[in-house]
Amino acid sequence: MIEFAKVYFPNTYNDFNEASPGMMFIEMAAYVGDVLSYYIDSSFRESLLAYAEEKRNIYTIAQSFGYKPKVTSPASAVLDVFQSVPALNEKPDMRYALNVKAGSTVNIERSLKVGDRLEGHFVLGHIDGVATLTKIEKKPKEVKFWFRVPKKLVR
Repeated sequence: MIEFAKVYFPNTYNDFNEASPGMMFIEMAAYVGDVLSYYIDSSFRESLLAYAEEKRNIYTIAQSFGYKPKVTSPASAVLDVFQSVPALNEKPDMRYALNVKAGSTVNIERSLKVGDRLEGHFVLGHIDGVATLTKIEKKPKEVKFWFRVPKKLVR
C-alpha cells in the first residue's frame, strides 16, 4: 500500500514515517485487506469438494454431483467387553479392571453397511447418541452390561 500511495499520490501524501498517523491508517487498511483476503480464500476453499472441511458444504457439493445419501438404521448388537488384568497371588488384581458403574454413559456409533466405503474416521469424537448403562451382571468369568438407547436411534 505504501508503494501504491507513492506512485498514485506523490504530491498528496509523502510522510511514510512509521510513527505518523497516516502510516497508522495505511496499516489499518492493509490489515482489513488481509482479513478480507483470508475469508475470501476460506469461502472459495469450502466451495471445492477436495478442500471443503464443513460437513454441510461437503454434502451440498456432493449432492450437486448427483450423490444421494443412503439413510441407514443403527445395528443392534450384543456387546461383550473383556479385559485382561494382571494376577496377584494367583487371583485377578481388580485394581486394574475396568470399572463401569450403572448409569454411566457410552458413545454409540452408527454401523457400516455391507459395501460401505471405509474412509474418514471410525471413532474420533463423533457421537450419534448417548446410551445409559442400566444394569451390570458380574459372573466368575464374565461381566454383562445392559444399555438403554434413545428412541431416536432405534428404528
